[in-house]
Amino acid sequence: MFCKECGKELDAVAKFCPDCGAKVVVNENCDEIDIENIPYESVQQKAVSDAEKLFSALSKCFAGYGIIHAFVSLFLNHGLSHSSFRIVLLMFVIAVGSFAICYSIRKKSPVTEHFKFKCPRCNEENIVSADIDTAFECKKCQKKFIVVENNIKTID
Repeated sequence: MFCKECGKELDAVAKFCPDCGAKVVVNENCDEIDIENIPYESVQQKAVSDAEKLFSALSKCFAGYGIIHAFVSLFLNHGLSHSSFRIVLLMFVIAVGSFAICYSIRKKSPVTEHFKFKCPRCNEENIVSADIDTAFECKKCQKKFIVVENNIKTID
């Protein structure tokens, strides 16, 4: 049994959740939630590709390296030398280029259909691709679900 407020696993005899203090409802009215068909909302999201993740990480790394190098040069050399300035400038150019590539990939990413629903066990909001063909778990309590004919159903 899990707390409906925070999702913590509870003892079978618990009357209140030890984490959040919520009252434990043992015999919940099953008319509110149909365990077989979980209510969901269709949402559209852009897919994030591996290339987009890579260029996003590169832009952050090079920008971070450029900032760190600039501060180290300023404090150690009491100013940016010509060679240090070129390195900092090169890092920022690479960072801006990586960001531009990431942005163009993001603009071309397809918009895909997803299901957004709340887990009946822990009330956690989950988003899953509408074209998923395998079982999946709630990201908080690991309750198992499956999508069958555009309906989300529990497996347990």
